[in-house]
Amino acid sequence: MMGQGSIFIFLSFILWTQSLYATSPLEKQSFICADLVSKRSFSKTYKESFVTTFRGQPLKVSFITNRKRLLKSKDLIVVIPGLNKGSFEEMVEVIGERGEQAISLDLININGTGPFEAPTPEEDAELLYALLEHLGFTKKHFRKKLLFVNHSRGTLVSSRFVRAYHENYRFAGIIQFNPYVGWIPDYYAQLHGKALSSGFRMIHTLWGWVPGVGVAAGITASLLEEAGTKWALSTFKMYMNIHDQRMVHKILSEELGVDDSEVLEGLRQKLIGMEHAEIMQDFQQIQELGIPMLIVRSDNDQLVPAGQIESVAGHFGFPVLVSRGSDHYLPYLKTSEAADVVMQALLNLQKNRPIESGIVTY
Repeated sequence: MMGQGSIFIFLSFILWTQSLYATSPLEKQSFICADLVSKRSFSKTYKESFVTTFRGQPLKVSFITNRKRLLKSKDLIVVIPGLNKGSFEEMVEVIGERGEQAISLDLININGTGPFEAPTPEEDAELLYALLEHLGFTKKHFRKKLLFVNHSRGTLVSSRFVRAYHENYRFAGIIQFNPYVGWIPDYYAQLHGKALSSGFRMIHTLWGWVPGVGVAAGITASLLEEAGTKWALSTFKMYMNIHDQRMVHKILSEELGVDDSEVLEGLRQKLIGMEHAEIMQDFQQIQELGIPMLIVRSDNDQLVPAGQIESVAGHFGFPVLVSRGSDHYLPYLKTSEAADVVMQALLNLQKNRPIESGIVTY
């Protein structure tokens, strides 16, 4: 008999595979890296730390750089890791081999104090701002641009940073690897509601001219959609209630192969901190500010639904690069290839060329 965690994973997988059909015609294009400079140089990383204030208390935070001395006369690449990762040292080092300077903040192993209660992306954005101030990358002294490279939850952090500090910095662009684009249980619930109401929506469209039929079909469709969404949400909460510590620890342990209870609790608290987090307003502002964005999604990502990413990207017109044969942890498992994507995008931006959708295979 399947446990609650197994049932949740099974149910999520079914819905996820259904969402794969919502793909973009932009996938038909190819991503060409013909002019990507292949020359490599030696690079190493440097681990440092600084002390800031978090929730009214002193806090020691670690970070990684690929330069002993970061230059304010060059653009700075900011690498923001996902939910269960510390600072992304490998990506920072590989970017250094490509001749660019980069930093990555450790948002997990903070101060050795154990998990914080429900840390939010807004708070992590404040920690990043404190780091940049510590390094002297302030509005007064830094006139070049920031380029964000994010994975998963890192999308929320960078988006909140842009929202809060867009008057303090210029942005070269944002590259999102398998980004968080909305609370996934909410997306699945809405998908279920729309599936239930689709028949009446069609009647409303085709027979709306008949007196009374269009109105009745529209009302019925709305009621079904609302009821179906609420039912699905209640079901997801039953199988994956992030406020149920024991249940979540069990599911995360099975999915990630982690047994450390403190690590598992840290992940759960971060999930609580991003529960129902919306990102559409953030993306709207990014679009209005004219900040270029590229979304890179894996075709075998079992954590972030393809349909959800394509829907959001299509709404804003953000280009999507589809990586064939990779999963959610693409930038960690294939760091060199992911860095090539970053460098190609940066090269296009520096030459005022558009970043286009396409396909890569690795």
